[in-house]
Amino acid sequence: MFTHVFRLDHAPDAVLAAHRDGLVGFGPSLPGVASVERLTTVASDRAVHLAHRWHGDPACLPRLLRSVVPADRFVWHDRSTWTQDGGTWAITIDVLGPGPHLSGSHRFLPAADGGCEVVLEASVLGLTLGGDILGVPLGRWGARVLERLVHDMLAGVAEASTTRIAEWMSGRRDRDLAA
Repeated sequence: MFTHVFRLDHAPDAVLAAHRDGLVGFGPSLPGVASVERLTTVASDRAVHLAHRWHGDPACLPRLLRSVVPADRFVWHDRSTWTQDGGTWAITIDVLGPGPHLSGSHRFLPAADGGCEVVLEASVLGLTLGGDILGVPLGRWGARVLERLVHDMLAGVAEASTTRIAEWMSGRRDRDLAA
């Protein structure tokens, strides 16, 4: 499990709404992400449930994995539940078979000066010694390398998404984010 904390100069409820609702708009500007598509939205009085399909940019993969993972298979799906306090999510990476492979949460806490602390907690799951990528066994070393790659990519996406949201909320909207 790992935790990242980010600070933004906006109210927690506004930052939460930007994370929840702006993903399709700012997603393609994140490292390793080619596109994000919203598959479903189900809202109730207490929560919003979302599902997305992400298409990765194979250029972010190490050369060895690029030779094993075809560009059209570098896809992952997320399912998230958002309440007034934050969101929980699970991600399945298609080439790794049944998931989830990652799970975590975003919390949006009031900062002492009126801003917001975004707390991301995540765990890498399902990358086991017996796992494989498209039928190629991972082995102990491969599972460790893949786990580190997934962790680093998630951390990079989390940091970049928080930066993009801060820019968007500060009025520096570009055409991609205004959509």
